[in-house]
Amino acid sequence: MTYENLDKLKEEIEAELREKKFAVFYGLGRSEIDRDMSINWDTEAHPDFREFLNVAEGAGIKIVVVHYKILTQGHIAELMDQLDDLDLERDERRNMSRDLQRLKMYEGFISSVDLSFDTQGQSYMFSVSTNWFKNLLEIAGQFDMFGPGFDGEDADDEPLGGAYFSKN
Repeated sequence: MTYENLDKLKEEIEAELREKKFAVFYGLGRSEIDRDMSINWDTEAHPDFREFLNVAEGAGIKIVVVHYKILTQGHIAELMDQLDDLDLERDERRNMSRDLQRLKMYEGFISSVDLSFDTQGQSYMFSVSTNWFKNLLEIAGQFDMFGPGFDGEDADDEPLGGAYFSKN
């Protein structure tokens, strides 16, 4: 399931975690390898995070890992800088630049929310993201097709994440 604004969802999640008395561990985003090896909640059929937390509670979980990804100025700025290195036609470059400029309005907003817990050697994950973040990942995915690897990292920022980024 995708959203346009996850700020309200963040507030609801935090309230529910307090109500259920979970210990909250604010962790870094799980890597793609971790995600692939996790059992991922079906947010399309069951978009309510409360169902996920009910499962955690029923399994006797005490700690829930929470990660909120926020789109920073550095994320889009790095993508804009990478445009110069891409082998693109002028119109294609202009369209990608325009798409990235439109996404600047979301800087400072939560782009994705991950909840997870571990039990009996297995990780369970609930993950949602905004439509605009998925659009950003699609644009960044095109960078791999047109130019050198893009790692999505600034010195001071965390990576955007997603299967589209290469660290080669």
